[in-house]
This record gives sequence, structure tokens and C-alpha cells, in this order.
Amino acid sequence: MARFEFNGDVDLIRQLEKLENYDEIAKQILNEAAPVLIKYVSRAFTQRISAEVGRSVKKTTLDKNKYGWYVAVRPTGNTTSGHWKYSNNGITAKQLKNRKKVTLRNMDLVAYFEYGTSNMPAKPMMQSTVNDAADEISNKLQEGFNKAVNGL
Repeated sequence: MARFEFNGDVDLIRQLEKLENYDEIAKQILNEAAPVLIKYVSRAFTQRISAEVGRSVKKTTLDKNKYGWYVAVRPTGNTTSGHWKYSNNGITAKQLKNRKKVTLRNMDLVAYFEYGTSNMPAKPMMQSTVNDAADEISNKLQEGFNKAVNGL
């Protein structure tokens, strides 16, 4: 699956890196901001795919790489695709009822919607969802930074 990134305010990140306890503050700020992205992504998945997929959105454990600390927000678990209204064009209710249910990973299901399949056109939503959340996430990151700095 492709990456959709939100990179916070560069000046804020540079200020944060100068602090002695950068690692602890970065983790705290990310933990406070992640629920904002979860809210936006859950809403998008609920509206475009299903409430089941929307409820499955969780954050990963915080991690650090050469670029700094990060957290991912993604769908988890599986969905039984018997309710797939999107791929049932031309199928009668009786045929649909007798159709075998298939279990899919929610992450795969999101990828099918995002990029399409041979039977379904792409219905991209991730980048616009991240863009919609950007201002609120930036505010939450700044708020967390201010709390951390003022608490020193």
C-alpha cells in the first residue's frame, strides 16, 4: 500500500529536536495528535466503504527511523464481504444471498477502493482525507509542543 504522509511544521520540528528530552516529547505529541487522524480516516472509511472498516482504524506503535518519530493510522482486522454493494452490479438479491462470503483484510479492501481493481474503478480518498485533517493535526502538534516546553 502506498504511503500518505503528513509532515508537520518544519520550524516546530527543528525546535523540538533541540530539546534535551526530544524523544519523550515527540512521543507524547504524536500520541496526542494521532486521534485526530484516526477520526478523519474512520469517517472517510465509514462513508466510502463501510462502518465496519471505519471502526477498525487504529494507530500503530510509535517508532523512530532516520527521519524521526512517526505513527501510522490504518485499518485493522478482516471484513466479510457479503455486504459488498460496490461489486454487485447486475446481481439479483437471490443471487447475492446465495453467493459465498469472502473474508478480506480491511487493509486490502481499502487498497481496492483507493487504487481500483480490474472490476472496480479507483475511488481515491486517502490523500484528500490527510489534507482535510492537516490543519487540525498541526494545531494539535503545536499545542502539545507548547505544553511540553512550558512544562519544562
